[in-house]
Amino acid sequence: MNTARHQLGGGGTNTSALAMGGNSPPLVANTELWNGSNWTEVNDLNAARYSGASASQNSTSTFYAGGATPTFASNEIWNGTNWTEDGDLNSARANLAGAGTATAGIAF
Repeated sequence: MNTARHQLGGGGTNTSALAMGGNSPPLVANTELWNGSNWTEVNDLNAARYSGASASQNSTSTFYAGGATPTFASNEIWNGTNWTEDGDLNSARANLAGAGTATAGIAF
């Protein structure tokens, strides 16, 4: 990755992945795309955070929900180019995991 950080979200395969957010410090909203050999900085999350839930079936369809500092309820969907705010969690939460896809996912 282009920036050392920890407690970030991510999803994808060994040839196409996305990593977002993190607690370097400071908190970051960075999003980086893996193409199988290199990381590239792409458009950032709408809010800097870490410890949220993410899941993806590929690097062009991912969700990132919740997160810490402050605790977030927001859910963002990655369309391959940009993050868009979507339906929020019922309660703000952090230290989550995610499974599924951007259109049929779960945060727990």
